[in-house]
Amino acid sequence: TVANCSGQLLEYWPQSSPSDYTPSKRVKLVRLFRAWAPEWPEAQRYPAWTKVVSYIRRHNARVLVGTTVSCFEEEDQQSWRWTKEMLTLIGREHVIGLSIGNELDIWHLFRKELKVDDACLYRLWDGGYTLKWFRQVVSEFDSMGYKHVPVTSVFAGLAVAGKTLNFWNEPEARIHSLLSQLVSAYGERFVFAFNLYPYFDPKAKLDPNADDQCTGTLSQTLCWESKCNLPKQMAAAREKPKHLPG
Repeated sequence: TVANCSGQLLEYWPQSSPSDYTPSKRVKLVRLFRAWAPEWPEAQRYPAWTKVVSYIRRHNARVLVGTTVSCFEEEDQQSWRWTKEMLTLIGREHVIGLSIGNELDIWHLFRKELKVDDACLYRLWDGGYTLKWFRQVVSEFDSMGYKHVPVTSVFAGLAVAGKTLNFWNEPEARIHSLLSQLVSAYGERFVFAFNLYPYFDPKAKLDPNADDQCTGTLSQTLCWESKCNLPKQMAAAREKPKHLPG
């Protein structure tokens, strides 16, 4: 979106009717999970940023700004440099928080796409890179005048999977261990953030004897009762933080 459609961002929330296009329906919350990417054309960067910043100011929007945690430290450093540039353009009054890393709980499921191997996973978790990088980024963020702005890392649904009281904490994604350390270090400044996607649920199945129907799965993913897929994930996301130290 930032690279190719920065001049076509949504003005109003989806499902708003034209007759209801009022200031209250304008989009005022934006997430930029990274400012730029190495594979995007460098020549487009500042023109795209100019359009995004204009949109933010026109809407008086608040922005959750992000930077990466990955298998490649140089790329993470470049991502953070771009994010710092973007922060100076956006202005402090529009920054609602900083996200460091995106859906690290499911990285091991996308080894080919994300160029993840066992050495990378060890470095991210048992090797301590994720925590070390998080602390470094927050330290620099604070030195820019953002000491009181919330910080987070956004996780997917695997982080809250399982029947234990803890977050997912296997060798390929030690989420509970990481969150324990982050909550201890940052207290209430650290906020919990999740992307919950029912359509990524590994338990989703086609109907018996069907190759193009999934009414059973849809009945669990489109409903909002407490027994349904998304409400159960949301309940776990609210309950599990209570069992972190502090």
